[in-house]
Amino acid sequence: MINKARDTLLKLRFWILGIVISLVIGWFLLSHTRLHLCLTPSLEGIRALLFFKTNNFSQNDIVFIQGHVYKHLDVPLENQIFAKRIVGLPGDILIRDIDTIKIIKALPLVQKTKEGHSLTPTQTQVVPEGHVFVAGDHPRSIDSRYEEFGLVPVEKIWGKAVFTW
Repeated sequence: MINKARDTLLKLRFWILGIVISLVIGWFLLSHTRLHLCLTPSLEGIRALLFFKTNNFSQNDIVFIQGHVYKHLDVPLENQIFAKRIVGLPGDILIRDIDTIKIIKALPLVQKTKEGHSLTPTQTQVVPEGHVFVAGDHPRSIDSRYEEFGLVPVEKIWGKAVFTW
């Protein structure tokens, strides 16, 4: 009888431990990952991204930006999410020609958004500490090439893409 009670207690402990471990893993995944659908052609060939919460970024990482101010946006900014590629890091030099900005590669500029809003090419010469220069893959992406979007403070970056499809 004692052995049966002991076995039952061991099984119960095993199940409780399994449930606790499952809840901790589930909490971690839910609080440290986000799934984002790309509804614009800003990132070529990418329709969905899985982001992992981190503050460790490097060049060419696709990042999840939340709460960044964009002058021509007509929705509450705290709810607006941007997925862009990091092109320039703090200390990178920006060279502006008439119709391109060069960091690593030339990024074409457009004069207006598709809605007709005027765009002003950025005047920044060096990416300052605490900011990154982001760009979409699509030539008409509104991003750090324009003053209306500007450089992104690193505290506005929630995480980076770990899986895209």
